Amino acid sequence: LNIIPKPEAKNLNKILCDSENIGLILFDLNTIKNEINNQNDTTIHFYTDNSYTSEITSPINISNNQIIYTKVISKDGCINNSTITFTLSTHTLLTSAPFQICKNDGVVGEFDLYLKSKEISSMLGISENEIKYFETLENAKNNLNALTGTYLNNSKRTFIYATSTSIEKCKTYIEIPLIENLNPIITIQDEYIKCKNSSVEIDLNQSYKEIIWSTGEKNVESISITNPGKYSVTVSNESC
Repeated sequence: LNIIPKPEAKNLNKILCDSENIGLILFDLNTIKNEINNQNDTTIHFYTDNSYTSEITSPINISNNQIIYTKVISKDGCINNSTITFTLSTHTLLTSAPFQICKNDGVVGEFDLYLKSKEISSMLGISENEIKYFETLENAKNNLNALTGTYLNNSKRTFIYATSTSIEKCKTYIEIPLIENLNPIITIQDEYIKCKNSSVEIDLNQSYKEIIWSTGEKNVESISITNPGKYSVTVSNESC
C-alpha cells in the first residue's frame, strides 16, 4: 500500500488596491498560483463556489470580502482545497511599536519625531527624509498640517500617523501609539541632622519599581545612615 500525501494548498488573505473606491478590481488569479502551491507538477483551478462547479478561467472582477475557492491537483491525481479571501482597500494601515516618553505630571508631552524615524523608514521601506508625520489619519491621507521636529501633544492624543512623501495610490500609513509615562517623584529632605554616635533613617515613604541607593543597597524604601556625608538615591518606574 503506497499512501500519497495531498498536495499543499495554502489559504490566502489578499488586499487589493481600490484607490478610486469603486468596489470592484479586475484581477488575474493565475498571478498568485505560486503562493497557493509552488510545485511545478501540480495544477490549480479556481471557483466562485464551494461546490466547485463554477470554474474561473480568466481575470475576474473581485469585490470586497469575496472568497475564491481553489482546487489543487497533484500529478498523481490527489486533490486538496483552500480559499482566498480578498479585501479591497484604499490604503494599508500598519501599527508601530509604542512611542514612549517620560515627563513630569501636568506637563505637555514632547515627542521628538526624529527618534522614531529609523523604525518608520524600515517599515515603509523608504529613507528617513521621505517620512511625513501627521496628527490624524485624515490629515495624513489629505497631506494636511504635517508635523516636524518635536511634537507637543497639547490635545493628549494617543496616536499620530506617518507615511511617505510619495503620491502613489493606496499608500501605506503607520499608526504610532503615544505613551506618556510620568517621572517618579522623590519626597525626602535635602538635609538630615543626626547626633554623634547615632544614626538617622531616610525613608522614601513610597514604593518604586527599582531603587538604588549610593550606599549600594537596592530595592529597599529606607536605609539607616551612621556616617556623615553626601548620599543619593535613584528610583525608576517602568521606563522613567
